[in-house]
Amino acid sequence: MSSTPEPRTLVLRDDLPVPDTFGGEVPEGATAVVVQSDGARPVGVVVLTGTVPLLKLERLWLPSGEDEARTVGALVRARASAAGATVLAVEVPRSDPVLSAVAAGTRVLGEHLEKQLPDEVAVPTGIGWRPMTEAELSPWHERQLRAYAEDNLDRCGGDLELALERSRRDFDHLLPEGLQTPDTSLVVLTVDGGPVGHLWVRHHREPGLSYVYDVEVAEAHRGRGYGRAAMLVAEVLTRDAGDDALGLHVFGPNAVARSLYLSLGYQVLSATHDLLVPAS
Repeated sequence: MSSTPEPRTLVLRDDLPVPDTFGGEVPEGATAVVVQSDGARPVGVVVLTGTVPLLKLERLWLPSGEDEARTVGALVRARASAAGATVLAVEVPRSDPVLSAVAAGTRVLGEHLEKQLPDEVAVPTGIGWRPMTEAELSPWHERQLRAYAEDNLDRCGGDLELALERSRRDFDHLLPEGLQTPDTSLVVLTVDGGPVGHLWVRHHREPGLSYVYDVEVAEAHRGRGYGRAAMLVAEVLTRDAGDDALGLHVFGPNAVARSLYLSLGYQVLSATHDLLVPAS
């Protein structure tokens, strides 16, 4: 006779209080849904943020571990879809087996990578950089605002207006004073004095951590190793600012950039998935 226990029936309940054993806080405006087992005791909590059509699984507390994570994930996906969501995002830390089980087989929207920097950074000979000028800022801003929106289309359910709204909001938050924004390096990359691209780094995003928000080599200059050189310039700027680690985000479809970052020693710390879309 098998001793394998029968699988429990799980449901999501809005009308139950969060159990005292739940160790986290529910952010203001978030929805906390209790996972109930067999019509009796709570066995988990799902915290959802955002508004339809863009929702985020902010936290999944499931003490039983990953065994039931797939079932709970299916319940959450069904709930989000029924509510009219087109995106259900979740950030999955590398070391989280429960969320990894929930997100298995779904589309990767992007990854967060970080690198601990060496004490000395060598930039290839011939590569230079200078501060971006006010005359260069406006055309760069307009171009990158739209490019960022297009990169975020998957996160916004394919809705370009929502993506542009998010892009404007993020740029306003991150560059409130333009070139004078504190802890910001916004530079033009040069070769033999001529511009070949640009780089935007925010310093002290977290203690000891700078963050690359944008790096681009102009199309006419690609394929010459300038992208790698640009990332080394970012390391120099980070060290000069007093930080010892550098982070960045790479969008899911950008395999070329991801390969470059991994070759430079970056480690993937987390991945953001859309739970409503299967991996392609």
